[in-house]
Amino acid sequence: MARLAAIALVVGVTAPSAAHASHVETILAIETASVALSATSAIAAIITGLGSSRAVAAGQLRHTWFIAAYIVSGVNLALGVASIALAVEYVPQLDPLFAVGAAHALLAGWNVVVPSVGFALGEAAVTPVALQGIDAAGRRWVGAGVRLAGF
Repeated sequence: MARLAAIALVVGVTAPSAAHASHVETILAIETASVALSATSAIAAIITGLGSSRAVAAGQLRHTWFIAAYIVSGVNLALGVASIALAVEYVPQLDPLFAVGAAHALLAGWNVVVPSVGFALGEAAVTPVALQGIDAAGRRWVGAGVRLAGF
């Protein structure tokens, strides 16, 4: 990003026409917006990752944390793939943009694995159970039933 900003700045300085100045301002605005989106999604991923990790560790299976983590992981995965693709395609040295993409992909992975573990630890909504008892005549009986969670 910094290299693109420097290239845009050099182009704007060497060719100070109105069209080029407008183009440079547009590039800088797009870069600023992309950095803001990247930072915001990374902060959101850290918050939802910590929230869902805490919920799983404490045994409080809060589905709101898990759903938020899945949503944020989708955004981070898209940003990660886009950053890595741009780094591979357009930047000669892969260092800064590739690292940003890898960080977003790592955060996306964290925000998928932890909620998945939380959902796996949660009680299923409907579970089969074995039943047995004694009826009014004193005879033993056995059977199968369904337990509804939360009832």
